[in-house]
Amino acid sequence: MDYEISKTDENEKEIQKLLSEKKGKLKHGKKKSSLTFYNSTRYLILIISILCCTTVFANSLSLNFTIICMINENYDKNETTFNNSTLKEQQNVTKYYSFSAGQKAWLFSAVALGTFIGAVPLTFITSKVGIRIVFTIYGLISAFSTLFLPIAASISYPFLFSMRVFQGIASAVLFAASGSILAEIFLMPIAGIFCDSNFGWQGIYYLQGSLTFAFFVLFFLFYRNSPKKHRNVGEKELLLLNEGKDESEHKNTKQSKIPYTKMIKDKSVLGVWIGAIGSFTGFQLFLQYGPTFLNKVLKINVAKTGIVGAIPFLGALIVKGLSGPLSDRLTFISQKRRCQIFCSISQFSMAFCIATLGWMPIKSEIFAQICFSAAIMFSSLNVVGLIKSAQLQSRQYAHIVMNVIAFINSGIILFLPLFISTFAPNNTYTEWAIIFYSIAILVTVTTTIFNITCEAEPRPWTFENSNESSKEDKSIKLRPA
Repeated sequence: MDYEISKTDENEKEIQKLLSEKKGKLKHGKKKSSLTFYNSTRYLILIISILCCTTVFANSLSLNFTIICMINENYDKNETTFNNSTLKEQQNVTKYYSFSAGQKAWLFSAVALGTFIGAVPLTFITSKVGIRIVFTIYGLISAFSTLFLPIAASISYPFLFSMRVFQGIASAVLFAASGSILAEIFLMPIAGIFCDSNFGWQGIYYLQGSLTFAFFVLFFLFYRNSPKKHRNVGEKELLLLNEGKDESEHKNTKQSKIPYTKMIKDKSVLGVWIGAIGSFTGFQLFLQYGPTFLNKVLKINVAKTGIVGAIPFLGALIVKGLSGPLSDRLTFISQKRRCQIFCSISQFSMAFCIATLGWMPIKSEIFAQICFSAAIMFSSLNVVGLIKSAQLQSRQYAHIVMNVIAFINSGIILFLPLFISTFAPNNTYTEWAIIFYSIAILVTVTTTIFNITCEAEPRPWTFENSNESSKEDKSIKLRPA
């Protein structure tokens, strides 16, 4: 026993000696900076990354708002006058565009189309050059496509459509909802201000494109693929980042065979994916068409639409921030029941609010705004419902389950505009009532299926490879030297 203790002490001394020898230098030989941001460099990287994700998401959503001030139903491009003004006066006002319901739908769906295209080479390129370069390239694609979008719109519809596809390609680097709430909080009021100002709707694209470019240049300059290579990561922070990490276990996980067949046949996983269809359809309805509904159906002016549209997302951010700690504190309830309860509160309440928007027992703008805001805030609770269940039950394969959810979300973004343009081409309340009732039923049915099949404990197939690895390790240890 004494020998083991002394041996441990010697190992600790050896580690300290190696650390002292490498002090002030990185693994590749570059000197470390004395500026370590109080050993909080990781938080600075997190903030920069959030800003990058938010701007990319905001860029993809920008047209969903500006479409309401780009188009004037009373504008005829063949006429020489506009609102009783002369041709000279007309040249000084914002240029308006005339898009059919189908064209508008495809401009919305173009982002999903681009996301599918951008996702194809993403894994391969990342494995070759690392996330730093890939994330920066995708971010710059978003920046330049946003900056050039107003010019593309003035040239022709195909050019405008192509810029939207490029915005979608850039969005492939993000998870399905990363930055969506912050993007709406930033985008809605700013877009409303620009649409009502002398700068016109084009101003929001120049602002967002410039911010995106600046944030991603900052990311490229400051981020490194490994904390060991970062000159501002001190030894103390590096030890914290590496704490609890087992490289050999990580390698085994990477080399292990992913049980795709068993995952697809697992009813609880299928329940998660089915539940995601309803959940993301309800959320995307407001994310994509919130401004259109507020302005065209409720007849709220553009500037007010920006403010009214941002408030529920601010509330959703608060709800989402509180829901996690609340779920963790309810330890007297099983994880499965917690996931079912939060998912039910989130989705059934959202479905009720959506159905109420279709029914509108009280015909007033304020009542509609309350239902609109409540639906968005309730939807954010699902992060500790369906999403938490997906991660808990799939354990080390959570990224596979979440990737399918991201794929489902992209499919919804692609087909939802086509559905809405078919049933609400004129944006009348009667047309939107059909949409609200349909989506409310979809959310209710899919949530019920999720609750029936819900699981929160790791599934049997998550242990199979680890059991095989442990058997191999035991056989190696028992093998004679």
